[in-house]
Amino acid sequence: MERDRGALAMGAQLAEDLHLALLARGFFVRMQAAPPLHGRAYVSVEPLRHEVARRLIDVLGPPAPERRDGDPWTSAEDALTELRRALFAARLTLPSLGLDGPCMDRERVLVTLGNARPDVVHRLADLVLKGAQVTEADARSRGETC
Repeated sequence: MERDRGALAMGAQLAEDLHLALLARGFFVRMQAAPPLHGRAYVSVEPLRHEVARRLIDVLGPPAPERRDGDPWTSAEDALTELRRALFAARLTLPSLGLDGPCMDRERVLVTLGNARPDVVHRLADLVLKGAQVTEADARSRGETC
């Protein structure tokens, strides 16, 4: 019982802290301490309108990766993080995205793109094509040829 009271107080403090953190970023989200479960604190958030949820995702999305030089695993992990971030920005998910073991020469690690639903592949193809068209248009505007 004492443990639940402490968890409820912690949940109330966390709800207030989270509310203020979101408010500082321009989001008014109501929340409160939820009933504790097994002595653990929880915060209950009121339902969000879809446009508020989308803005939250845009503001709080994954940070830009920091490219590091080094061993093949580090390079592959950085590439994987960068691709996940780009896919997140495009609102796409490749659920099987991951790293494969080192190649035969042990100097390279492969990024596995894995499986995806056809609709996701179509959207990914459209995005790649649009990116290629933008790149080509930029090159033409600078007088370069692709």
